[in-house]
Amino acid sequence: MTENPPSRRRMSTSVELLIGAVLGAILGWPITRALDEWAAESQLPWWAYLVGTGIGIAFVLFVMTFIIKAWRVSIWGWVGRLAKWLWDSRPVSLRRHRRDIERVMKSLIAPILEQSREIAREEIASSKMLEDAKAEYARAMTDIAQKIAQRRVNGTVAAAASSSKMIPLPAPRWHIQRVESDEHSDTFTLINSVERSVAREVRVDDSHDYNGEPNGVATILEGGHFEDLSGKASGDFRAEFSPSARQGGGTLDVTWYDDDGEKHHEYVRVAGWEKRPPQPDSWVAKGGQNILNPDETPF
Repeated sequence: MTENPPSRRRMSTSVELLIGAVLGAILGWPITRALDEWAAESQLPWWAYLVGTGIGIAFVLFVMTFIIKAWRVSIWGWVGRLAKWLWDSRPVSLRRHRRDIERVMKSLIAPILEQSREIAREEIASSKMLEDAKAEYARAMTDIAQKIAQRRVNGTVAAAASSSKMIPLPAPRWHIQRVESDEHSDTFTLINSVERSVAREVRVDDSHDYNGEPNGVATILEGGHFEDLSGKASGDFRAEFSPSARQGGGTLDVTWYDDDGEKHHEYVRVAGWEKRPPQPDSWVAKGGQNILNPDETPF
């Protein structure tokens, strides 16, 4: 920006003075005239007219202070400073003094209180985090202790199982005895005579030949399946034996499961209980023929 030359500043000041004088005279003349008329009617001394004229001149100057910038800055700035000084210098009442002190104290204490609240919140959060950490640590230690105890139990069980497997339990020893008989079938007892032996899901079946077909020696009619015959135990079943087996005996197939769940089977012989019929004297075998009647053979 370029500064105004001095001649232009002087011209603007002259214009402001002219405008201020005209406006002041126009606005101050009615006031001066009214004061002069009031002094004439009241028959006041001559100096009263001078007071009215002074008031008019003061009003003109007052109006000019609003128009001329230099006057406005200097006069009204000084008036503002004077008013501020008078306001600051006014006597302070006890109530206002207390109010000012309270305001100052609040302005000083408010940051401290806010900082204290923030510290308290942080401490509460830290304490809660500490409690949570303690609870989590306690849970973790409990889990670890349970896992250690479980491992020890598992190890003990495994050691006991391994030790028990090292020395297997004895195998059953089976016997079949005939208990009673009727016209068509007989009752038999399957006996396990070994203490501490394990035999579960024991089953007695007909004996079979090498091709897996029943050989007709015996037929199981009733029972023949037992849930547990461990140790010294027995169970009854009914079976029908062929005439030759009733005389010469036969075998039955006994199957069972041991303590490891392995399947076993054994052929158990049943002794015959009927006597063989006597052979006729006419049978004189010689090379498989009857010498008395060569056409008759024993087969």
